Amino acid sequence: DVYVTVATKSDLLRNSIPVSDWRHFKADAIPPELTGIAISGPVLDNLQLLKEGGRYLRLVESRGSHSWGTSTLSVYSFTLSGNRPADAGTVTALIERIATGTIDLWVDPASSDVRLMVFSNDPYYSTTTLSSMNAVPEVVPPIAER
Repeated sequence: DVYVTVATKSDLLRNSIPVSDWRHFKADAIPPELTGIAISGPVLDNLQLLKEGGRYLRLVESRGSHSWGTSTLSVYSFTLSGNRPADAGTVTALIERIATGTIDLWVDPASSDVRLMVFSNDPYYSTTTLSSMNAVPEVVPPIAER
Protein backbone atom coordinates (compact mmCIF):
# COMPACT_ATOMS: atom_id res chain seq x y z
CA ASP A 1 0.00 0.00 0.00
CA VAL A 2 1.24 3.47 -0.95
CA TYR A 3 -0.20 6.66 0.52
CA VAL A 4 0.76 10.05 -0.89
CA THR A 5 -0.26 13.67 -0.59
CA VAL A 6 1.23 16.55 -2.51
CA ALA A 7 0.89 20.03 -1.04
CA THR A 8 2.36 23.50 -1.48
CA LYS A 9 1.71 26.93 -0.04
CA SER A 10 2.85 28.56 -3.31
CA ASP A 11 0.16 29.68 -5.76
CA LEU A 12 2.75 29.43 -8.56
CA LEU A 13 3.58 25.78 -7.82
CA ARG A 14 -0.06 24.69 -7.51
CA ASN A 15 -0.37 24.97 -11.30
CA SER A 16 2.66 22.79 -12.04
CA ILE A 17 2.58 19.96 -9.49
CA PRO A 18 -0.13 17.35 -8.84
CA VAL A 19 -1.49 18.85 -5.59
CA SER A 20 -3.89 16.44 -3.89
CA ASP A 21 -5.40 15.23 -0.67
CA TRP A 22 -4.23 11.82 0.56
CA ARG A 23 -4.39 9.18 -2.17
CA HIS A 24 -4.05 5.44 -1.74
CA PHE A 25 -3.05 2.80 -4.27
CA LYS A 26 -1.03 -0.39 -4.59
CA ALA A 27 2.73 -0.23 -5.24
CA ASP A 28 2.32 -1.69 -8.73
CA ALA A 29 -0.37 0.87 -9.66
CA ILE A 30 1.25 4.27 -9.00
CA PRO A 31 -0.34 6.80 -11.38
CA PRO A 32 2.01 8.25 -14.04
CA GLU A 33 1.70 11.80 -12.69
CA LEU A 34 3.07 10.59 -9.33
CA THR A 35 5.98 8.52 -10.67
CA GLY A 36 9.09 9.81 -8.93
CA ILE A 37 6.99 11.37 -6.15
CA ALA A 38 5.25 8.33 -4.67
CA ILE A 39 7.42 5.32 -3.96
CA SER A 40 6.84 2.02 -2.33
CA GLY A 41 9.01 1.60 0.71
CA PRO A 42 9.80 3.18 4.03
CA VAL A 43 9.79 6.91 4.67
CA LEU A 44 13.45 7.88 4.90
CA ASP A 45 14.49 10.54 7.39
CA ASN A 46 17.55 12.01 5.68
CA LEU A 47 18.70 13.64 8.93
CA GLN A 48 19.45 10.17 10.31
CA LEU A 49 22.59 10.16 8.15
CA LEU A 50 23.99 12.86 10.47
CA LYS A 51 23.49 10.93 13.70
CA GLU A 52 26.33 9.47 15.73
CA GLY A 53 28.40 12.62 15.29
CA GLY A 54 28.75 12.31 11.53
CA ARG A 55 30.18 8.77 11.73
CA TYR A 56 28.76 7.93 8.29
CA LEU A 57 30.29 10.92 6.47
CA ARG A 58 33.77 11.91 5.27
CA LEU A 59 34.42 15.58 4.52
CA VAL A 60 35.65 16.17 0.97
CA GLU A 61 35.71 19.97 0.87
CA SER A 62 34.29 23.22 2.18
CA ARG A 63 32.73 25.01 -0.78
CA GLY A 64 32.58 28.42 0.91
CA SER A 65 29.57 30.62 1.55
CA HIS A 66 26.58 30.81 -0.76
CA SER A 67 23.39 32.85 -0.74
CA TRP A 68 20.21 30.94 -0.02
CA GLY A 69 17.08 33.05 0.11
CA THR A 70 17.84 35.87 2.53
CA SER A 71 20.61 33.89 4.27
CA THR A 72 24.24 33.14 3.58
CA LEU A 73 25.05 29.50 4.27
CA SER A 74 28.29 27.52 4.40
CA VAL A 75 28.35 24.56 1.99
CA TYR A 76 30.24 21.33 2.67
CA SER A 77 30.63 18.29 0.40
CA PHE A 78 30.91 14.79 1.84
CA THR A 79 31.11 11.21 0.68
CA LEU A 80 30.20 8.18 2.75
CA SER A 81 32.82 7.10 5.29
CA GLY A 82 32.37 3.35 4.84
CA ASN A 83 30.95 2.94 8.36
CA ARG A 84 27.63 1.12 8.51
CA PRO A 85 25.06 0.83 11.28
CA ALA A 86 24.42 -2.54 12.91
CA ASP A 87 20.72 -2.51 11.97
CA ALA A 88 19.15 -2.46 8.52
CA GLY A 89 17.11 0.72 8.99
CA THR A 90 16.96 4.18 7.46
CA VAL A 91 20.72 4.86 7.52
CA THR A 92 21.46 1.59 5.73
CA ALA A 93 18.86 2.40 3.05
CA LEU A 94 20.39 5.86 2.55
CA ILE A 95 23.91 4.43 2.35
CA GLU A 96 22.78 1.97 -0.31
CA ARG A 97 21.15 4.74 -2.37
CA ILE A 98 24.01 7.25 -2.07
CA ALA A 99 26.77 4.62 -2.50
CA THR A 100 29.68 6.41 -4.24
CA GLY A 101 27.75 9.65 -4.66
CA THR A 102 27.99 12.91 -2.76
CA ILE A 103 26.25 14.59 0.16
CA ASP A 104 26.17 18.39 0.17
CA LEU A 105 25.13 20.11 3.39
CA TRP A 106 24.17 23.79 3.50
CA VAL A 107 24.71 24.99 7.07
CA ASP A 108 23.78 28.22 8.86
CA PRO A 109 27.13 29.32 10.32
CA ALA A 110 25.44 31.32 13.12
CA SER A 111 23.46 28.38 14.54
CA SER A 112 25.17 25.33 12.94
CA ASP A 113 21.71 24.21 11.78
CA VAL A 114 21.60 22.20 8.57
CA ARG A 115 19.19 23.99 6.24
CA LEU A 116 19.55 22.00 3.01
CA MET A 117 20.78 18.49 2.17
CA VAL A 118 21.48 17.29 -1.37
CA PHE A 119 22.25 13.62 -2.07
CA SER A 120 23.52 12.78 -5.57
CA ASN A 121 24.31 9.40 -7.10
CA ASP A 122 22.84 9.05 -10.58
CA PRO A 123 20.00 8.09 -10.90
CA TYR A 124 19.34 8.73 -7.18
CA TYR A 125 18.94 12.40 -6.32
CA SER A 126 17.30 13.74 -3.18
CA THR A 127 16.97 17.18 -1.67
CA THR A 128 15.75 18.01 1.81
CA THR A 129 14.98 21.59 2.81
CA LEU A 130 14.66 22.28 6.53
CA SER A 131 12.48 25.36 6.86
CA SER A 132 11.74 25.16 10.57
CA MET A 133 13.38 23.51 13.55
CA ASN A 134 11.75 21.71 16.48
CA ALA A 135 8.26 22.22 15.07
CA VAL A 136 5.55 19.61 14.70
CA PRO A 137 5.02 18.89 10.98
CA GLU A 138 1.73 19.96 9.45
CA VAL A 139 1.34 16.66 7.58
CA VAL A 140 -1.08 14.28 9.29
CA PRO A 141 -0.92 10.71 7.98
CA PRO A 142 -4.18 9.26 6.67
CA ILE A 143 -4.07 6.13 8.81
CA ALA A 144 -2.96 5.39 12.35
CA GLU A 145 0.36 3.62 12.88
CA ARG A 146 -0.21 -0.12 13.01
